[in-house]
Amino acid sequence: MTFDKKWETKIYKQGKQINQYPYDLVVSFVNRHFNKNSLKKQKKKVLDLGCGTGNNLKFLCEFGFSKIYGIEGSEIAVKLAKKFLRKNKNCEIILGDFKKLKIINNSIDLCIDRGSITHNDINSIKKSLLEVKRVLRPGGLFLSVIFSQAHSSYKKSKKFKNYSLSFAKETSVKKGLVTNFFSKKKILNIYKDFKILSLVHDQKYDVLKKNKSAMWQVILKKK
Repeated sequence: MTFDKKWETKIYKQGKQINQYPYDLVVSFVNRHFNKNSLKKQKKKVLDLGCGTGNNLKFLCEFGFSKIYGIEGSEIAVKLAKKFLRKNKNCEIILGDFKKLKIINNSIDLCIDRGSITHNDINSIKKSLLEVKRVLRPGGLFLSVIFSQAHSSYKKSKKFKNYSLSFAKETSVKKGLVTNFFSKKKILNIYKDFKILSLVHDQKYDVLKKNKSAMWQVILKKK
């Protein structure tokens, strides 16, 4: 399966998810694992999978990474991200496919996937993770945030063999978005080619809406 075009036509084209500020998890993770004062001298490189309109990229540029790559499947999002980051010459934003990263082997120090890979069929997810492993240097870190089967939307999803169609109501996308939800067992299986440093099951329950949001926050290292 290729990129779910509903992100182009029903999300970004409609002016949705045009984020300007980084996710708090990305900020705290980078601050915890990298020293801003010495980062430029170390010439660290970072890759943001599903960079959207560039909110995390801007933070990564300002933090001091020497080279920042953003990969995104939406042409509209790429154009917006390039405009947003036009002053950051060390940031390269690529319209492309996670399964075919145009980055050389063993060159990336950090890869960030903040809820992007999870919006694919299972075969595409597996191929994307192989690409992440290929481009990461030995010992390179990988932060991946992926949907849990404990999420309220999992039960509401229309399920197929390799993916679900989910979040139709939340996004106003009629048939929903291609999504995969994972149990702990499945998480351990899909990330088996990496060393798992941390596995957090982040759950939040809205007592008024009676909905549960549940994500796996996985910190990994290339063996």
